[in-house]
Amino acid sequence: MEQLLLTKTGENEIGINATGMDDNEIVFTLAAALIGYSKELGLTEAILNESMSVLWKDGE
Repeated sequence: MEQLLLTKTGENEIGINATGMDDNEIVFTLAAALIGYSKELGLTEAILNESMSVLWKDGE
């Protein structure tokens, strides 16, 4: 079973607990969720691009 649990751990922090997923699957799932909810969250394309570039740099 694949599961991704996000927990708010601070005002600007989120804890991630993933079961049955590798790092690439976690990043892809989080990116898809951010893109899917970007309008509701008030995120612009520039903010999304900056956030995703940071994620990919950290993953290298």
